[in-house]
Amino acid sequence: MTAETGIVQLEDVGLQYGSGPEVLHDVSLSLETGSFHFLTGASGAGKTSLLRLLYLALRPTRGTVRLFDRDVSRLGRKQRPPLRRRIGVVSQEFGLISHLTAAENVALPLRIAKAGAGEIRENVTDLLRWVGLGRELDELPAALSDGQKQRVAVARAVIASPDLLIADEPTGNVDENVAMRLIHLMEELNKVGTTVVVATHDESLVGRFGHPAYVLDGGELVRAGPLEGMRGERVEA
Repeated sequence: MTAETGIVQLEDVGLQYGSGPEVLHDVSLSLETGSFHFLTGASGAGKTSLLRLLYLALRPTRGTVRLFDRDVSRLGRKQRPPLRRRIGVVSQEFGLISHLTAAENVALPLRIAKAGAGEIRENVTDLLRWVGLGRELDELPAALSDGQKQRVAVARAVIASPDLLIADEPTGNVDENVAMRLIHLMEELNKVGTTVVVATHDESLVGRFGHPAYVLDGGELVRAGPLEGMRGERVEA
């Protein structure tokens, strides 16, 4: 883990797709290293767009995005991979590689980090068993349900203990018990230094945990804090 105090910093960020209207307006926030935040809001509020900025899938239309003490707002394609390797991502599309088994998908970050074969096998097996997929190690994604794919995607995102974990609706396809287990897994990762941002529309889930939440409303961000009573409070830069 690294020693940045502001691992994520956004200043007056706006985002629009093509010539359409802005989907994010004047978003400013700073996340300390080792913090855990939820991001919530209605469907279409801009949660996924904001997360895509954080894992370098998009560039802001205006404003500044800093990750790991570096301005990434205009990074070239060749400059992104070293930073992206420090970020674990759980997307709503799962992003699993179709010709690799569940275990092989989860092992990818460790292989990129050049971990040993024994370490990879042990860690991957233990983690997939922990998320309830001990019998699906050798299954291809096509043979898995959406809920199982979700758990594989979460396992892959956390297996290498990234500096920053970005999770977009990671509990959207699983039952309540599995959802709680996945959030607890992210909390364990957070305890050893990973900064965690979890987007969810499930306010009841957010309310069960003591982590601050940002709320997006029409592309505008309200102040982080306890979810109850936060509506309508704009974040000031």
